[in-house]
Amino acid sequence: MNDSRQIIWRKIQNADKFAGQSLSTIDAHAGHNHGETTKDAPLDTSSILRKQGKSPWYIEFGGRQDFQSLIDNDNNIEKTHAGTSVSLEGGKYLTPNTQLSARISHSERLPSPQELFSNGAHLATNTWERGNGQLEEESTDGVEFTLRYDNGNRFDSSISVFYNDSANYIYAKTQDIATEGESADFRLVDYVQSDAKHYGGEIQSRYYLNDNISIGSFADIALITLDDRSLTRKYAPRLVAPRIGGDITSQFGQFDLVLSGYHRFEQDHIADFETNTPSYNMVDAKLVYHSSSAHDYTAFFQVENILNELAYNHASYLAEQVPMPERSFNAGITYNF
Repeated sequence: MNDSRQIIWRKIQNADKFAGQSLSTIDAHAGHNHGETTKDAPLDTSSILRKQGKSPWYIEFGGRQDFQSLIDNDNNIEKTHAGTSVSLEGGKYLTPNTQLSARISHSERLPSPQELFSNGAHLATNTWERGNGQLEEESTDGVEFTLRYDNGNRFDSSISVFYNDSANYIYAKTQDIATEGESADFRLVDYVQSDAKHYGGEIQSRYYLNDNISIGSFADIALITLDDRSLTRKYAPRLVAPRIGGDITSQFGQFDLVLSGYHRFEQDHIADFETNTPSYNMVDAKLVYHSSSAHDYTAFFQVENILNELAYNHASYLAEQVPMPERSFNAGITYNF
């Protein structure tokens, strides 16, 4: 049994000193010169946002309470857990086109049945997993800052950075590559807990050449370090390497065409029993047709890994043995009725 529910979500927007007046009243007073001859004064940020129907600032807060009761019938074991998560976010327009926001949060993640009770081979990942019935709730306190810019016409962009501090972070720790016994030739994995720190950031932007064509770009990075003193290396296992990429998106009539790509950097922030994963380039293309008939349907044709690059996904348990798919072609139709 796993019962969870969301407790509350609310949003508050400010009321500035003109909130009780209509725009026409405000504008009329601004234009009244008491007999003097003056030029119209430039509008400040609040006035411009008010004309656009936006609030100069906002506040959001929310929370969730989770409960779970798990039973291992084979071993007659029952585990119950509860977790509370809350967050508070606020933002303010620095200019009519620029917004700064901050978010603080406390979250608690409950251990999964796999992390608690597993005991045996997992063929898809070539691991022999051993659960841990003593796992406690994972608790994380975090902060995130985001700066957004949108000129309302041709260009928008955002940059975000975050930092999380976790107590009792749950992760799959590789103990060894077993050579004997029932787990021979499998990667022996134990689910354990350690304090951890998460940090990273991302940048996104898009420029619109015209009403039909736009160019997007992005970059992201995320790292997790562990406080487990039994480790030789401090990084969490299977971390995704940083990447940088972009796309060209065009829309003509009922057709969408997207050419996208990214460069994944070498992953050298590795955990025990891991090796570096080399960098690679990935380029994809997708053509989509949207019907205009009464019976709506969408058809697509997609080419992935156009360059037929030999690439390995460091986030996979099989990163050293199984490469990512070679060049592939896919097509399909979605019909709504």
